Amino acid sequence: MHRSRCAALVLLTLSCLGCNNLSKQEEAREAISEVVATPPSWREQAAEDSAPLDSWFEGFNDPLLSALITEGKANNIDLQVSAKTIEKAWLLAARSGSDLRPKLDVSVGRTQYGVNYDGFNRSFGSADGPQVGIDFEGGDKSFDFLDTGLSAQLELDVWGRIREGVQAAKMDVQVAQADYAFAQQSLSASIAKTYLKIIEAKQQAEISKKNQAILKETLRITLARYDNGLATGQDVALNSANLASVEDHLLSLERAERDAGRALELLLGRYPGAPIDVAESLPALPLPPTAGFPSELLERRPDIIAAERSVAAAFNRSAQAKAAFLPRVLLSNTMMGGADSISNLFDPSVFAWKLAGTLMTPILDGGQRKINRQMANVEQEQAVLNYAQLALDAFFEVENKLYLGEVLYGRKAILGEVSDQSALAYKIARIRYKEGEIDLLDTLTLQREAITAESKVLSIKRAQLDQQIDLYLSLGGGW
Repeated sequence: MHRSRCAALVLLTLSCLGCNNLSKQEEAREAISEVVATPPSWREQAAEDSAPLDSWFEGFNDPLLSALITEGKANNIDLQVSAKTIEKAWLLAARSGSDLRPKLDVSVGRTQYGVNYDGFNRSFGSADGPQVGIDFEGGDKSFDFLDTGLSAQLELDVWGRIREGVQAAKMDVQVAQADYAFAQQSLSASIAKTYLKIIEAKQQAEISKKNQAILKETLRITLARYDNGLATGQDVALNSANLASVEDHLLSLERAERDAGRALELLLGRYPGAPIDVAESLPALPLPPTAGFPSELLERRPDIIAAERSVAAAFNRSAQAKAAFLPRVLLSNTMMGGADSISNLFDPSVFAWKLAGTLMTPILDGGQRKINRQMANVEQEQAVLNYAQLALDAFFEVENKLYLGEVLYGRKAILGEVSDQSALAYKIARIRYKEGEIDLLDTLTLQREAITAESKVLSIKRAQLDQQIDLYLSLGGGW
């Protein structure tokens, strides 16, 4: 028994994230290998392409369906919101990388100093010579200075704390991109299934209308036989009740078709009420996957890709939290100057500068860094477990869809036989009823069975198409 392919994906990711978290990587290897095992029958061939696919609907050979899926991808509001999430993730990644670049600040200010002094009067000269008098008046005096400053700072990411944060943010971008791809595939599947639901409702209505026409003809014959004393009032009432039941069913089918149409308009981003063109009948079932298709196909699933990138981001954040315990190395350069006028503002003689290197580390932080590291480790373990569970769910999902395909194939063959034989039995019963060999109740019972069998065959056809769509989605968009 080989190891799980999904486990190999995680282990490959962990081995690329550095040796700082080696113990956690070993724990992840053991945890995943214990719970996930790849079915051997899936490993008979190698995957040629691990990129997500999204052209599965071309296998239905329905241009109307392809056009609707293209329209939905362009106009669906929820999908546009998902696209904005990618833009936001890119901006967050750019912001996290800004700490690796120098910071430069410029300041310009004006300072006013005020002086208040008293007046005085003085006389100068000899006693017998001329006297000179000086008189100073008191008052206020102000002086203006223009202050300028230029400071630059750069943190040397010696321990890789910032780089780990940047790498985690880049992984978040890839998670958002994978989520967007998964949203596209899910939207395409929803559009296709709703489209098929409309077609089935139309075809079921055609079957009911055919049944309605038969019942009307049977009622006409019954009324004629009643007038001739060959049928009872019970026969007339029974046939009328069956006809009314079919008309009620037609109204229900009309409502189902309308509801499916409104749901499809919402998926397409249209205002409710716009006409939607659909095919007259359900498309043919595409060819199923060949036996022994590779388990590597699951590696293309966008949701699994997103989970794998989340594991990588969690390891980066764990390393970042660990590096927060180490000192930060800062380089700074500051220039300051002042002048009494704008003309002297840029005179080199008025400037002073300071270049400094700082080694800074917190001593007491109330246990914040320790808690942050513990939370990062828990989130790292959680991401690995989430990936393992998602991989298990994916294998389970594919197995179920494959088995369902086999069941539906068998049921379609059986119901096809039931429909053919029921139609033949009803055809014979109608002839015998006209000839008076059997009563109306037996005829209507056989008619109902024939119509029910035909309706079930149609439902099975749509169920097979839905199963194929779900299988496409389970395998990441196709095979």
